[in-house]
Amino acid sequence: MPRNNNDRNVENQSIVRLRMAIVAGFFSVIILVTWSQVLSYQNLLSMDYTVSEIVEENNKKTALIYVLNNIARERLILLYQMSNEDDWFVGDENLQSYYLLGEKFIVSKQALEDLPSMVQEERFMVGLKSILKEINPTQKQIVNAISGGDDQLVLVKLKKMNKLQIELVDILNQYYDFQTSHNTDLLKSVKNVFDSALQWIVVMLILVIFISVLIAYFVVYFVSGQQKNLIELNVTLKSYNKVLQIATESAERANRSKSEFIANMSHEMRTPMTAIKGALGVLNSGMIDDIPDDAGKLISIADNGTDRLIRMVTDVLDFSKIEAGQIDIITENISIRDEIEKLVVPFYLSAKNKSIDFSVTYSESIPLCVNVDRIHLNQILMQLIDNAIKFTLEGCVTLGVSYEDKEGRIIFNVIDTGIGLKDDDINFLFEPFVQGDGSSTRKFGGTGIGLAICRKLIGALEGEIKVLSEKEKGSTFTLTVPVSAVDLAA
Repeated sequence: MPRNNNDRNVENQSIVRLRMAIVAGFFSVIILVTWSQVLSYQNLLSMDYTVSEIVEENNKKTALIYVLNNIARERLILLYQMSNEDDWFVGDENLQSYYLLGEKFIVSKQALEDLPSMVQEERFMVGLKSILKEINPTQKQIVNAISGGDDQLVLVKLKKMNKLQIELVDILNQYYDFQTSHNTDLLKSVKNVFDSALQWIVVMLILVIFISVLIAYFVVYFVSGQQKNLIELNVTLKSYNKVLQIATESAERANRSKSEFIANMSHEMRTPMTAIKGALGVLNSGMIDDIPDDAGKLISIADNGTDRLIRMVTDVLDFSKIEAGQIDIITENISIRDEIEKLVVPFYLSAKNKSIDFSVTYSESIPLCVNVDRIHLNQILMQLIDNAIKFTLEGCVTLGVSYEDKEGRIIFNVIDTGIGLKDDDINFLFEPFVQGDGSSTRKFGGTGIGLAICRKLIGALEGEIKVLSEKEKGSTFTLTVPVSAVDLAA
């Protein structure tokens, strides 16, 4: 039923009255609260600190003292762990954590010194600085002793550090207790001041409750409309989330389909390329007579280009299989020495063509037979050796093979005197489609996914790889693979 103009006017007048009531109630609360604060202000002026200052400054001090205490304890624990740690990687992580905690300690200590302090606090700061002057050189001596493997010196310095640590913790505890007691005294002072103003607060509270109830009534009226809008918005967001989920799943399916498509296409491309390679090999072998010299040169060029193309297609195929999760680990019993000797045969010729030396060395501890994934291990080693020869213009390339009986790991060191890498390049070395820099791709060729494939395969074999390199001096790639020694007599 349509409303007439009188109804609309009455509604508009009601809205105006409602707004005026809300505004009047709001300003009434402001006036009453202000009046109460003015009456209490004279008492609050006698305080050196306001409530907010007490909470902010003293809680900051207490928190910083607590942080310093915890950091000091954690650094001592790390020192003990480093002294007993045999794993180089874990030891290095502990050392990095140790230095980071030291930086946090310095920052927290500086923040504590920057806060306003009382005369009574100076004795704690003086004692703290005195102990830190002894702790800092002692910590450095412990780190150096751990790095140098001097266990006796480590124990001596750790005993001294433990004594200094106890003194440091004791001073921090005393400082913490003093700060807590000081906070308690300040809060008592604040309580006395506010007790004197409590009578005013009670009176104001009664008036504020009455006005607040009135305002709350009108607020509820307004909020009910907003709640309806929020419900509608929530329904809309749920529908958007559902659409986003569907789009995400679709993108994941598309990515898997892409990887599978590339893998299939690479396989299909490799088959005819292999046939072309075979045909060029027959022509290049001299089995067919009367081939002009110029044609023979072109055949050699085509044969070399086919080798590179097959290698690139193979890399793409392997990378696509890995991206699609199609890595199968199949272990078998092999002789490492025999396998390596067969693997490196073509690399002697590659090195000779570039007038560089290539050699293989073995440690005496290598077992006669081990159980490992032969195919993927060979693929990784071939990539590392091929890269070493490709990026070495003069000098030598060496493959060193050793065995850690205690850990059950075979270690391969591929060492070259090639172009080397900058520290920044090492961080991205195992990313797909990345070589040392842009000029490397142009000068030496390659897809830039060989080492990315190696990293995936090494992870599948539960191994690890490290790189040490210096620009213009060479690189060392250290591959560690867990294996099981096989007892042939069993």
